[in-house]
Amino acid sequence: MRIILILVLLEITNSVCAKELCKDDSTSFKEEIHYYDRNNDRKVDFESHIFPCLADANWELRDDNYDGRYEVKFVYGIGLYSVEVDIQIPEGVEIDTKQGI
Repeated sequence: MRIILILVLLEITNSVCAKELCKDDSTSFKEEIHYYDRNNDRKVDFESHIFPCLADANWELRDDNYDGRYEVKFVYGIGLYSVEVDIQIPEGVEIDTKQGI
């Protein structure tokens, strides 16, 4: 019985916090794009697309062989799946220093 009560209280807390974070204005559903340099050559090789208020919408591009082109796109939905791509990496974008990857 305690477990059920704890789970209900956690769900209520989570829904209240989510409502505060994800308000019904256009800015709360805006996509966040982050660029990372995983091998410290000052070139982008990882691109992350995050939708903070949407479930199952995030995706990322990775340059695994560091040749300046993305080879893999990962999509986080109900499950994780990957697709082979051949996309030129962007130049002149700000590289995030925070290692969130």
